[in-house]
Amino acid sequence: MPSLSAPPVKRKTRRGSSPRKLADILRIVPGYDPWRDAGDCRLDESAAQKAIDFFPACLKHIEGELAGQPFLLEPWQQAIVGNTFGWKRPNGTRRYRIIFVFVPAKNGKTPIAAGMAIYTWICDHEPGAQVINFAYTRDQAGLLWRCTRVFIEAEYELSSRVNIYKSTHTMNLKESE
Repeated sequence: MPSLSAPPVKRKTRRGSSPRKLADILRIVPGYDPWRDAGDCRLDESAAQKAIDFFPACLKHIEGELAGQPFLLEPWQQAIVGNTFGWKRPNGTRRYRIIFVFVPAKNGKTPIAAGMAIYTWICDHEPGAQVINFAYTRDQAGLLWRCTRVFIEAEYELSSRVNIYKSTHTMNLKESE
């Protein structure tokens, strides 16, 4: 799968001068310091970076002026993805199992939710995993389903691993051969 071998994407500072450090990216969310209440949890930088790099390596924008281009995460999106997948409990499970993202309309919540669901489902390698995304309205849920489906259909490495059932709005992983 491309995400496993793709080189890390260079992240520029706002001035465009040098790459940002992962620790700086993870602190971007206003009022949130992931180290403050970490307790015995630890940051697995490799896991955080792998999840962040999955987006441009495996997902392409599906509409608008960026359609067809790699999905490069904005810094705030990198912070959400990196914190979600990078922090681990002592037993190796993720620190965060449920996340709520409150961002104004038209800021890319649907694509990031779809991408995180795909990453969790396909790259976590948890047997029998069930990944569920929620939306406030049926219309929003339909947009999320469509975004997830189109992301998968557009990338051979993903579509070759997934059965999509449009009539029931469900998907499952194909049996390994």
